[in-house]
Amino acid sequence: MATKKPQPIKGKQIPLTDFEINGNSYRRLPRFCNKPTCKCHQGQPHGPYWYKNNTVYIGKELPDNILVHLAPLLEKQEKAKF
Repeated sequence: MATKKPQPIKGKQIPLTDFEINGNSYRRLPRFCNKPTCKCHQGQPHGPYWYKNNTVYIGKELPDNILVHLAPLLEKQEKAKF
């Protein structure tokens, strides 16, 4: 019997703001540039943006190679709700 390969999550909305895969942590964080004329100076942050281990910038969206691993975590989270 063949094992089913996890499929990437589709869509921009991921209900998690942080998680860990293969020893790396991934976090979605807002950022402030603090330029005097910017919206973030008024309290509206930029982003949120994804970071690996809090220092490596990934971007607004996670790449597919991360999303494939995220699907099983989301399934576990859904099952734990019930």
